[in-house]
Amino acid sequence: MSKVDHPRHYNEGKIEVIDVIEDWDLGFHDGNVIKYVLRAKFKGDEIQDLEKAVWYLKRYIKLRKEAHERENEEQTATWRPGCGNYIASDTESGD
Repeated sequence: MSKVDHPRHYNEGKIEVIDVIEDWDLGFHDGNVIKYVLRAKFKGDEIQDLEKAVWYLKRYIKLRKEAHERENEEQTATWRPGCGNYIASDTESGD
């Protein structure tokens, strides 16, 4: 077994973590959360890997909140006929 291609901690159980990440189409941050949690008890320093998972999870939550806020801002934008563009709210139009 190769230390690069299939180290021991990658192959505990019937399913490799990378197969789960790819099958579920996870992104970088949420994929790393899953990776560190699932491999933690097999690598040697379980607490450190769980802390890494928490770090990625907090960062992912922050990014998702920011994206959600941007989406909400875009949804509150209104179309002004004749203006040719969107504005954020009625108060910004000067009306």
